[in-house]
This record gives sequence, C-alpha cells and structure tokens, in this order.
Amino acid sequence: MCSVDPLLASRLFPHVYSYTFSYQQALDKDGLIGRAMSVSYIPREGLAHQKLISDLQELYNSWCDHKGLVYLTYRTKVYLAQPEC
Repeated sequence: MCSVDPLLASRLFPHVYSYTFSYQQALDKDGLIGRAMSVSYIPREGLAHQKLISDLQELYNSWCDHKGLVYLTYRTKVYLAQPEC
C-alpha cells in the first residue's frame, strides 16, 4: 500500500478527493479453490498445494452461509487530485 501523504501535503494539488468502492464476490467451494488457484504464486503440486487445498476447504466449511457461499470483500480507494489553476 502506498502513502498518499505526499499528495495531501503538496501545495500543487490543493483539491484532493477520495472515493471508496466496495465489491463482494460470492463463491461456492469450487469457486473459492478456483479463485485461489488462479493466482500465479500458488503452489501447483506437492505438500504445500495439498495443505492449501485442505486449509481452503476448512475455511469454506467454517464460513459458508446457508446458500453454500463464502464472500471475498474487496475495497478500492481512489484519490482524485485537482491542480491549482
């Protein structure tokens, strides 16, 4: 995460606005495992892979709702800076 402090302290941009956007992704068990496996740094085989799948299944079983879904919640904060005219 980068700091916006230099932007906020700058006299070049006296008008800074921030906006926050939230998104929630609903996943079933296969979707959760598939989402995890879609990133490049996940182990593809071996004991680390087996442990990851086991841990994801355990998390799913602990957190799924009555619809059989778990939720990944994302939040993005955007800063819009308007320069001094």
